[in-house]
Amino acid sequence: MTTTQDLRHGGVATFSAGINNQTGTTYTLAVSDNGGIINLYNANPITLTVPQAATVAAIPTGFNCVIRQTAAGKVTVVKEGSDHLMSADSLVSLRTTNSSATICMIGDYAGDTTRTWTLDGDLTV
Repeated sequence: MTTTQDLRHGGVATFSAGINNQTGTTYTLAVSDNGGIINLYNANPITLTVPQAATVAAIPTGFNCVIRQTAAGKVTVVKEGSDHLMSADSLVSLRTTNSSATICMIGDYAGDTTRTWTLDGDLTV
C-alpha cells in the first residue's frame, strides 16, 4: 500500500504529535522534539536554542516541530555556532501569546559544511 492510499484510508487519523510543555526561560531543541509541538509558557522572555550540528549530530535533515508561545514571555529563537537560521525578514521572535511557528532543519542548503534551519510562522522583531 502506498502512502497516498494510507492517507486516504485513515492513516492521518492515527497520527499524534508529541506535546512538550516547557515552563522555564530557556530550552534547547532535542531529537525527541522531531514532529512534535513545544509549548513555551513563562511570563518572562524565553530563549529557544537551535543546537549546532556538532553538538547534536543526531538531529536529522527534515527535523521539524511547532513552537508555541503560550504566555506573555516573548519567545526568541537563537542558534548555536555557525549553522544558518533563515526566516522572512530575519525575524526570530514569536509575535504574541498564542503565536506559533515551525522550525525545520533543511540540511546543507548553503553549499558549505554548516546546516541550515528555517523558521516560518507568526513572527516579529
